[in-house]
Amino acid sequence: MVDCGCLSIVYVCCLILTEAEKENEDVRVEIMFDRLMLMDLRKNVAKLDARAYAELKSYKSPPPVIHNILLSTLSLFYPDKAKSGALEDWGTCKLVRYHR
Repeated sequence: MVDCGCLSIVYVCCLILTEAEKENEDVRVEIMFDRLMLMDLRKNVAKLDARAYAELKSYKSPPPVIHNILLSTLSLFYPDKAKSGALEDWGTCKLVRYHR
């Protein structure tokens, strides 16, 4: 099961990076790492299946590394929620994917 919303956001981020790269060579070099990371993220999100999402949702209190990874990933897709601190709470963080 692929979360099309997340993949669409990553695609839009890639388009924005493409436009920024056209502006000048220095920006292009600085953005290269970000572009590679977004491409890798898109590939990995596409690999997640329903079982992976069910496992994430089942955690009452996940290991800190799991929460930190999901928090970082969701912060890219939902910057407003990240800025408000809503993603700091695991209960909110694990439901973001299910409640848009």
